[in-house]
Amino acid sequence: MASIDQALIDEILAGQLDLLRFEAGVRRQVLGMLERLRRELRAQLAAEDLTTFNKTRLNALLREASMVIDNYYVQMQGTFEQSLTGMANAVVRHTAASLTEPMLLINLAVSLPTKTFMERLASNVLIMGAPSAEWWTKQSTDTAFKFSNAVRQGLLSGETNEQIVRRVVGNKTEAGIMQAARHNVRALVHSSIQAVASAARRETYAKNRDVVKGIRQHSTFDSHTS
Repeated sequence: MASIDQALIDEILAGQLDLLRFEAGVRRQVLGMLERLRRELRAQLAAEDLTTFNKTRLNALLREASMVIDNYYVQMQGTFEQSLTGMANAVVRHTAASLTEPMLLINLAVSLPTKTFMERLASNVLIMGAPSAEWWTKQSTDTAFKFSNAVRQGLLSGETNEQIVRRVVGNKTEAGIMQAARHNVRALVHSSIQAVASAARRETYAKNRDVVKGIRQHSTFDSHTS
């Protein structure tokens, strides 16, 4: 039994390495969209002299920027959830295959999670207590709030247009609010992928209770393990 357990662990670790490669690819794709948002906000701020804006013009600018931010986050969420669905199906297939590897000497007809479960998994799995979709909405709202606050604070402090732009997008020596947005997106991508993959594995094991007698935690230190 010990050899079977170890063989199964080895299979799971191999799948985890593939998962980390997948995560890196998705992260590049989503962060690329966030970078386009950063450039668009920079261009929007640099196009006019903010220091001459009255309250009406400023509020109009902030509303427009908020809509742009929301649109980008909706696109990021849609792209990411589509990738999550495909990833979850791949994890299920890999988990099922790990139960029927020839080296395990088990001849089984493995049951798979239902189509309904897989369709709902990506959007319904909880990430730190909330569905992934709610986290994307929260990050969009937070970014829009910080953007408005940065612009207003810059104007209140009598900063130049260039200084206000730097507050938002940053530069090589100063982090703007978009740096925090980048960090939050990276964390959400990582947490969501790992949570969905874990849920897909657990559901596959649950569908095969006649073979899987229990689940044991096996933690491997990586760049995100504390």
